[in-house]
Amino acid sequence: MDFTFLRYAAIGGVQASLILIAGHYFPWQRLTGKQLPILCRYIYGIVSVCFIGFPIAIIHMPIITGWQAVAMLVIVSAFGGLAVFGCYGIDKIGQDNEVKDSFVNDNYKDAYNDLKNDN
Repeated sequence: MDFTFLRYAAIGGVQASLILIAGHYFPWQRLTGKQLPILCRYIYGIVSVCFIGFPIAIIHMPIITGWQAVAMLVIVSAFGGLAVFGCYGIDKIGQDNEVKDSFVNDNYKDAYNDLKNDN
């Protein structure tokens, strides 16, 4: 493979990833009053990868063959998929920390109340 091909594939992949990350953390609930429906999320992801990241990746390639276009689409999609999995992983870590924090705070409240009642 040519390094030019890989470079443009990475550029398109990073572009698609940034758009997907921005969309993941965009306050859709404040804007619409509810969570974005699952179908809308999938459409957003497909548009980000196929109509933004992929064209950005191939627009600067001087000559592109059919297999290179397919490989480029797979690479850009992989970048986007990894970005979304990363976002969900970060969300999961945040939720776990919130549960731990509430558990610790509840235990501190119990200990504080016990000390207060002893005096």
